[in-house]
Order: sequence, then structure tokens, then C-alpha cells
Amino acid sequence: MDNNIRDLSIENKIQVSFKKTENSRKEKTLQTLGDIFVSGLLHLAFIFTLISMFKIQGLSAMTIFLGSILIFALSCFFDNIKGIWKILIIIALFIMIISGNVYIKNGLLLTINQAISVIGKNTGLFIKEYKITIGPEMYKISINYFWGMFSLIIAFVCFMTVRNRSNLFLWIFVTPIFLLETWSGITPGFFHNLILFLASILLVNNSFIKGSNENKLFGRSKDSIILYTAFIILSLFIVFSFGLNKFKPASSYSKNSIAKDIKNTVADKIEDFRYEKKKTNTFTQGNFRKLEKLELLDIPALKITMDKPTSLYLRGYVGSKYTSESWTDLDDNIYYDSYGLFYWLNKSEFSGFSQLSTVNNLVKGSKNKDEKTNITINNINANSKYLYMPYESDIELDSFKNIKTFADSKVMSTSFWGNRFYKYKANTNLVKKYPEIASNLYDLKNKPEVKEYLKHESHYNEFIYENYTKIPRDIESLMENQLGEVPETEDTHMPYEKAIEIVKSYLDENIVYTVEPKSAPKGKDFLRYFLEESREGYATHYATAATAMFRYLGIPSRYVEGYLITPKDVKNVSDSKPIVIKGTNAHAWTEIYIDEIGWIPIEVTPPYYDVMEQTDTSEYPGGANLEKDKETNSSGNSSQGKQQIVDDEQEPNNNPNNKPSRKLTTLEKVIFTIGLIILLTILIYIVYVIRKRKELKEMKKGFEDPNYKLAIPRIFSYSMSLIHYGGLSKRGGSTYGYLKDIEKNYSKKHAKIFEKAIKINQEAVFSNHEISEEQYNYMIRFMDQILYDIVESKNILQRMKMKFWDFIY
Repeated sequence: MDNNIRDLSIENKIQVSFKKTENSRKEKTLQTLGDIFVSGLLHLAFIFTLISMFKIQGLSAMTIFLGSILIFALSCFFDNIKGIWKILIIIALFIMIISGNVYIKNGLLLTINQAISVIGKNTGLFIKEYKITIGPEMYKISINYFWGMFSLIIAFVCFMTVRNRSNLFLWIFVTPIFLLETWSGITPGFFHNLILFLASILLVNNSFIKGSNENKLFGRSKDSIILYTAFIILSLFIVFSFGLNKFKPASSYSKNSIAKDIKNTVADKIEDFRYEKKKTNTFTQGNFRKLEKLELLDIPALKITMDKPTSLYLRGYVGSKYTSESWTDLDDNIYYDSYGLFYWLNKSEFSGFSQLSTVNNLVKGSKNKDEKTNITINNINANSKYLYMPYESDIELDSFKNIKTFADSKVMSTSFWGNRFYKYKANTNLVKKYPEIASNLYDLKNKPEVKEYLKHESHYNEFIYENYTKIPRDIESLMENQLGEVPETEDTHMPYEKAIEIVKSYLDENIVYTVEPKSAPKGKDFLRYFLEESREGYATHYATAATAMFRYLGIPSRYVEGYLITPKDVKNVSDSKPIVIKGTNAHAWTEIYIDEIGWIPIEVTPPYYDVMEQTDTSEYPGGANLEKDKETNSSGNSSQGKQQIVDDEQEPNNNPNNKPSRKLTTLEKVIFTIGLIILLTILIYIVYVIRKRKELKEMKKGFEDPNYKLAIPRIFSYSMSLIHYGGLSKRGGSTYGYLKDIEKNYSKKHAKIFEKAIKINQEAVFSNHEISEEQYNYMIRFMDQILYDIVESKNILQRMKMKFWDFIY
């Protein structure tokens, strides 16, 4: 008969074995200590990692350690808590949640807002913060209430994870944290990360050892091994952390140069694939390490249609921050912190992209209508990542789809392949006459609409000076060596025309124009090498140096790459006739910010001095008419230098220092309610799992009774329940009545095995005979075989139901 069972078994059958164990007091103590250590460390590591990552403020120590107290209590008393008390505990927790609903909700929103702030500062991604419905004096209470509940829930999950020898917590909670760190660059403290890593190792270690079928490992009990292994790992962790912090502090870490180069190369290839059809030029979007011989190819880049053809500077890439290797965007935290400013400026219809046109409209009024032109851009081969916009653009960017802007510096497409067709309205060339526009504006400062414009410009002006006059300290020293000390002025910078003359004169006298300059050696600052050693280059070199020089002289400036529509290109071109702009029109220049007027391109590369129209400087702002302007400016603000901030009273919702907030929408309230219901459902399910697991454990413990006459009937009863679960209907009368059904549904061999099991069970129940160990082992194999057959007959969903809902095994 035993052979029959072995014949029915297959190599991968489910093995369910129950070993006789006698847990001594010492082993129970070790098990409790092991559970407390692993679950407690995991809980604290996870909570402190979140607090460190998102810089949560105002939490008390008691709030955080509430979970630790719960873990200790559960570890010591969980098995002795009766079912009714477990239910009462859940009800008490439910009452705490309901009674503190307003605190929990606002504590959650305060936490989310803080997380939004940290994510924004690290990624530049802006998400509107939620409106808090309680006063600031209640913030601390609210956030502590929420984190207290959160700590208790995480503690309970940690305890159950460790108790059930599961790694579920690792995949659901810890892994997403590490993935978020990888994606966003947001990291907790160095030791927080290491401790969380340590706790994860201990969790896996606990699951592995306690999940083993062996009762002894290396001559030690499983619980002794957990503490022993934990001690070894903890010792290594301390030594490793001390050594790493002593000899190579985390703050000094930098990526391996080879890995960095590979990453940059791959990123460049992907960008070229997405945005470049054919290279029209060798400008590098501000990347100095990619600079080669300048090549401006005679192939179409843009096809432009204007109903009134005019010469324009079309800016594409704009570099805001100088590094030794490239021009980059401002730091993400600056974009995030300034979101509120640009949000309210946009609400007030103020935009740095159309500022020059706005001023021209203010001073010309209705007479300005004839100066407008509709422009259609068909990007043939130019980089489609950027939308090429003139300084004279006169359009609200909200009308464009799939774009993002960077502090009114450049317009980028968010479409995967970029944007190759778009339209906008602009004024005809205003750059050549911006001094006249500036003078006219100064004469109209008392007009209400001009006052309103200047009020908004003052806030934008403050942002501009704060961010676009910065250069690294070593570059500031370089500029001082090359240009000398900046002459003292009554304001923050010298007159614009004087600054332009200084910059252009220096470059004309000291730099040789060439399209094949020497490359800066790896590891050497580009600008320092250019000005002190090579002293040769083309537009990228000239514009980079000029931008740094203007900043040194106190004038906000940025580096720009784009295309020129020259007077030659539009000469004799009929209205609305397409103009093909080729790669030969690609160029790089610097732009400076003229107070109250906006950004203006400045040509500093000698071969291009006469390519575009010359600017009329007879009425230069901050120049010849400075004294006149000071007299006519009734507010006492000088037109020269940094615009003073207007302190006019503003309505609260127009305060540019405030970021927009939003209330919970109906959908979010529904989601919040559903989330709360799901949480309570999970808690109820956990109670159900605990109860069913306890029942299953007690039943299996009965199978291990050393009195075989008691153990065998229990095994047989469980086996019969498996047979019924497998689909056989219950019968009345003798158990032998099942033989025909088993033979019909399975086989004759199964029927014979079942028949022998019946006899052994009856002998154990009704006779005075001693039951042998061989008979006991036969019943165990019989039970295992039935369980295996039942599981094999089910699909994956049915198996999950068996294990996690019906708790059959």
C-alpha cells in the first residue's frame, strides 16, 4: 500500500511535514527578543527614513516611539490576548481614527505638502499644495496625531511581517522608498539609509532562517541564530559606517567619471534620436565638452512665414547657470520656490517672454497695431526640443500645448518627438529701437496701466537680479583679473552702454575669432582656459565670456543659442511668403536684462556685428538721459541699476510670494474616504487572518500529539475535510460509502489508499491495540497526498483563496 502512495506522488509534490517540537522557556524568550529586535528596528528605520527624506517638522519623540511600544506589547502578550480583546483593540483604534478625523486629515495633508515641497525642490516638479483647514497653532497637534496613528499601523505591519516570516514589507514599503530615491535624488540622512538597509537584511535573514524546515542550524536553535547573525551584521554595519564616514565622508562622494561619461553619451544619443533630424550646426546647447570645429551647414533648419517679414533673433536654448563644463538651468529648488511668483505674474498677464512687446504696447497704444506680424514656424531640421521665439513675441503661452517653461527663459516641448509646427504673433523688430521704447516708458510712469505693469515688473526684477547676476567665486576672481575692479556707482551696476563697451572692447582686443579653437583640457574650467590660455574661439566662447562679464559688472545676463532672421533674409520678400532659414543662420549670443524693459540680445562676436540692424543708442536708458530720468521719476526710483521693489498694497490672492493652494476636490474626498475604508477593511482582515491562522496552528499541533490514538483521528478528520473541499459531497452513514466516489473521481489506487486509512482510523478510535509509528506515518503521507491532489486541481486564484481566505493549509 505504501508503494501505491509513492506511485501517485510526483517529484514536485507539496510536502507538509510537522515536526515534534518542545519550545523551552529559553527558546521562547529568544524568539520574542528576536521578533522585537527585527520588527522594532524595521519600524524605526522606515519611520525615521521618511521623516529624514521629507524633512517632517514638529514631531515629538513619543509620537515616533508609540509604534515601538506597540511592538513590544504585541511581542510579549499577543498569544495571550483572547479574540474578544483583539476585536476591542481594533474598535478602540477605529474610534481614535474617527474621533481624530480632522487632525488625521490635516496631519496627512501637512505631510503631503511637505513631501510636495521636498520633491519640488529636488526635481523642479510643481504640484499644488493642499489647503489646510485648521489654524497654524494646531499644526503640531495635527501632524503628531497623524504620525502617531501612522506609526502604530506601520508597527503592527512590521510585527505581523516578522511574526509570519514574510518579506512582504520589503516589497510594499521599503523597495518603493529606494526607487523614489533613485528617481528623484531625494535621499534621507546617510545613516538612515544604511539602517534601513540593515533592517531589510535582518528581515530577509529572519524569514529565511525561521522559514526553514530544520529545527537546528549549526548546532544552534533558529532563534539563537537570528540573534547571533543580527549581532554579526550589526557589528559589520558599525565598522563599515565608521570607516566610510572617517575616510570618505558621504558629502565628498562623486560619480565615477567613466560612468558619468557613459551616462551623458547615452543621454545625448537619445536626445539626438528624439529631436534631431539632420544636424544643421555644431552648437552644443551650452555643453563645452562637446565643442568641436564650428560647422554651419547649408541645409534648411526652419521654414518661417510672416505676413510682415522682419529681422528677428529667435532664441532656443538658454543657459542660466555657469559651471566649468557647461551652461545649465537654474537649480530645481529655485524653479520650485519661484513657482508662486510666476503663477501670479501669469495671472496678471505679465510674461518675460513678451515683456518687450508689452512695453511697446503700453507706450504706443492703438498706434501699435500696424507693427504686429503673424509668424508660422515649420521646424524642418532644427532641434525640435525648443520652440524658437523672438524677443518681440506677443502671445500668451497658455495657448500652446505640450510645453514647459523655465522661469521665462526658454520654451521646451514636452512631446516625445518635440514640436515642429507652431504659430504665434509678434511685433516687428523692436530690439533695434529698445532705447527709444525705454525712454518713452519712463515718460509715462504716472499712467495707471504703466504703474500696474511696473508693480509686476518689480517682483520679476527682484528674481532676475537674485539669480542671473551670480557667477562662481573663482570666475569672479578671473573677471577681476581680466577687467579690473568694478567702478563704484550710485546703484548696483554701471550704465548699460558703458558695460557693453567694456565687454566688447575686451573681447575685440584680447580674443581671436576662429572656427577651429583648441579644446579645454579635461578637468580644466572652460572659461578660465579660454581667457587665460587659448584666447581663441567662436560665438559660444564669446557669448559665454560676455555673459560672465556682464554678471561681474552687476547686469543680469544669460547665454543663448538660436537662429537669426537677418535683414538680408527678409529683403525683398513678399508678405506671407515662406523664408527658409538654414543652418548657416545658427548663432550664439548673450542677452542682458534692461530694467523695466526686459531681455535684450547683445552681439559680442565680431564677425556678426553688422549682420543684424544696429541699435540706436542716442536715448540709452541709464546713459545720457540718466539725470533727466531721475528728475522725471516722481517715485524717486533710478532707472539705472536694479529696479527697486514697489511696496504697493496687493490683494492677498495676488501676492507673488504666495504659492497657489487648493482644497480637496470631491474626488479626492471620495478617495480619502475609500482609503480609510480600505484601511479599516485591512485591519479587520488582519484580525480574521490572526484568528484563522491560530485555529490552523492549533489543529496542526494536534497532528503532532505523541499519543497516536489521539493524533490519527485528527489527521483523518482533516483529510476528510480536504476531500469535501475538493468536491466530493458529504455522505451519511459509513465512511466506506466514499470508496465508490473516490474510485470514480480519482482511481482504484486512490480508493485502496483511502480504504486502508479508514481501517487505521477505526483501529485508533475503537480498538485497544497500540498504534505503530508506521501506521502514523502512513496517515501523514495519506493527508499530504490528498492536500497535494487538491492543490494541483486548482488554478492560481483558487489556490490563493485556499491559502489566504479559507486557510485550508
